[in-house]
Amino acid sequence: PRSDASAGAEIEKTLTIEVLVTFTGVGSCEDVTLTVVAPAPATCRQETFVVPFVRGGKDTPASVRVALRVPRGAGVPASNAVRLVAGYRVKGTGEPRVATHEARVPLSLFAERIAPVKRAAHKVTLDTNRAPPLLASLFFDADPQDGSAPSAAAANVVSFAYGDGSDVTVIVSKNAGRYRLQSSSFGAMWLVLDELCRRLRRYYAAEEAGAGADENGA
Repeated sequence: PRSDASAGAEIEKTLTIEVLVTFTGVGSCEDVTLTVVAPAPATCRQETFVVPFVRGGKDTPASVRVALRVPRGAGVPASNAVRLVAGYRVKGTGEPRVATHEARVPLSLFAERIAPVKRAAHKVTLDTNRAPPLLASLFFDADPQDGSAPSAAAANVVSFAYGDGSDVTVIVSKNAGRYRLQSSSFGAMWLVLDELCRRLRRYYAAEEAGAGADENGA
């Protein structure tokens, strides 16, 4: 799926995702039923769609736009993955088939970046054996909700707030390669911790790929 954030009403945050339905077999599929299961507290304005026709071949997808919404004031989600279920029948035999897929939604749908928060009732430490990137660059797509640019002093700390007021702060120690997550709520930390680990893996994978390309080009 592709995502496209859009401005929502004051009572909710909205996100539109584009789901591309493909059929890799020979021929085509007709009347494909697509069901979208959003992670609570997110909901779909429309959960079921019928795609009348999908031509065979990866390069000929059918497009479905799905609108997700999260009420302002919503708390920490139990998951950040949208589950997609496509049901169809094999042409000729009528045999039913089901295809499933999960896709992450952006962190910004549930939490917004705020000014660094100092207070914390709960703390978790993540140790690494690599030089850490600046958090400001790692979370480059999460701008403060007031539109201000992060200061140089805030390059190694980022804070996020959920709609219910719970907050999560990540602080990195450049010398030790250690990340500390702290929050007013222990349960609020999981989503930001998961996002941090995912972004770090992607960052180091790109770093290794770049190093390998330099060695091959030398």
